[in-house]
Amino acid sequence: CDPAGCLVELSIQFVIIMIGKQIINNILEFFNATSRTLMRCSKGHDSNEQNQWEIDSHLFDFKSDILIDEYLELVIQFGFITLFVTAFPLAPLFALFNNLIEIRLDAWKFLSKYKRPIPFKASDIGIWGDIISGISYFAVLTNAIVIAWTSEFIPKMAYRSLKSTGGSLDGYVNWTLSSFPISAYNVSGVPPPNPPANVQFCRYRDFRSEDGPLYSQTSEYWNVTAARLAFIIVFEHVIFFIIYLMDWLVPDVPKSIQNTINHERYIDQ
Repeated sequence: CDPAGCLVELSIQFVIIMIGKQIINNILEFFNATSRTLMRCSKGHDSNEQNQWEIDSHLFDFKSDILIDEYLELVIQFGFITLFVTAFPLAPLFALFNNLIEIRLDAWKFLSKYKRPIPFKASDIGIWGDIISGISYFAVLTNAIVIAWTSEFIPKMAYRSLKSTGGSLDGYVNWTLSSFPISAYNVSGVPPPNPPANVQFCRYRDFRSEDGPLYSQTSEYWNVTAARLAFIIVFEHVIFFIIYLMDWLVPDVPKSIQNTINHERYIDQ
């Protein structure tokens, strides 16, 4: 990983996906939709001399797999945003801009480049709703892990409760660094070239003891790890409680519509 952490590399990849890749996908979608029109013009079809039904006959056939691709694109975007939003908090904003463009692009494409589809009844979006729901629940766990293990939030809280006086962070950086004696290089590896004469220890980011050869984790390491695990459990329980509360307060089907459905079912009997 980068010296600043793996989250930086994930953020860079996220920027490429949410900005560059989406722009390229919209451009490709536009040119794919216009390819049939260009081919028709190259074959000498003059729309001024044809009836409307003849012009419409050259449009794309609206097949069911078209909607699968559209749903898949949105679900993948939703998965990236919810699973790794802590790595790139601006991702939902770029997704909003992309979806505004996508709405107009799809409207233009379905109205002018495809034949009229055959309508049919559907109570919901089918299996895609279950997929989105599953991603949402899984995203709670992944974001809790990312916050707990990649941010300084938990170590700082542990330092305030274990070492600090009055909630100050003075000495926090020194607390997070472990020491490795220069004299131990002849046991574990080759020493760095031309080390300064007055340097006796190397400092690195971890909670380990100075005694070799195992350099085992200190009690601070286990305290911070326990705090991280506790944060994950509390975080996901709180979020799940909010989700269930919102599901109870805002049902999928309004009560008035559900009463109408029940009334129609009763009449049909």
